[in-house]
Amino acid sequence: MYKTLLTEIETGIFIITINRPDKLNALNKDVFNDLDKVTDEIYQNREIKSAIITGAGSKAFVAGADISEFLTLNASQAAQLSTRGHRVFDKIEDSPKPIVAAVNGFALGGGCELALACHFIYASENAKFGQPEVNLGLIPGYGGTQRLTQLVGRNPPHLRIRSGREGDNGDDPRRDPSRRGSGARPGRTRSTESRDRSSSPPSARGCARHDPPTR
Repeated sequence: MYKTLLTEIETGIFIITINRPDKLNALNKDVFNDLDKVTDEIYQNREIKSAIITGAGSKAFVAGADISEFLTLNASQAAQLSTRGHRVFDKIEDSPKPIVAAVNGFALGGGCELALACHFIYASENAKFGQPEVNLGLIPGYGGTQRLTQLVGRNPPHLRIRSGREGDNGDDPRRDPSRRGSGARPGRTRSTESRDRSSSPPSARGCARHDPPTR
């Protein structure tokens, strides 16, 4: 029924596994098509009481988008891809039944945004979260600039989005991730804000003031 997903129901819990381990479960058109259809199944199947989304293998939940698909896109097609991602993730977020992201390994870019769209995140010890799109001259395209900020507050997400840095499940989201382990107090100074902006790639320097809406 699904090209890229494995599914099973256990005592009312619908377990969904994104099954592209050779590509670190990267999101492509087939994965989005399957996530769209499987969310419909969650909505409509009365046997399903809740759902879990995870990734095949131990290395990655979802390591981001399949960049190979970006190479042939023009501006209009890229906008359509982003709109499709928003629609699918909004459908997950709006599910009347709870959906849990069971994050094993990398949850980067679209993978982090998928986890954020779920109602709960259960992270393994090797989980790594990040929005590294800035390293490709992009900004998060599926709602990460909004959902991450709403979840943990403004400053840590904007630093991660502007710098592309990753964080693990031991990070305190109230602290600047770049200072983890340094003993620095929470909060930011003008000098660190200036340094972060100046060291960020050009595509990221305006994102704090120009976040696109999620819908």
